[in-house]
Amino acid sequence: MKPFPPPPAIDLLEQFIDAAKQRLAQPATPKQRLEMFWSFAMTARDIAAEDVWREEFQRLAAASGLTAHPKIRQDGIDHVLRWAWLKRNPFR
Repeated sequence: MKPFPPPPAIDLLEQFIDAAKQRLAQPATPKQRLEMFWSFAMTARDIAAEDVWREEFQRLAAASGLTAHPKIRQDGIDHVLRWAWLKRNPFR
């Protein structure tokens, strides 16, 4: 009897990041985009280790232009990611 072949590897975080990229590319105010970013980050926190999760979301922030905004920058992204990891809402 032959064993079943292993299922194909699925990178859930990569799929999640791709969906977030598409959503963040849509027109919205910087505050709305940052809130969407936080929402995606908080939801995805359970599908990867913290260091991998943080690195991927920092890349997403840079690729989506959030870190280039003068009022957000990298400090704002770090703050939002810290709150997302703790399941807290920094906007309230």
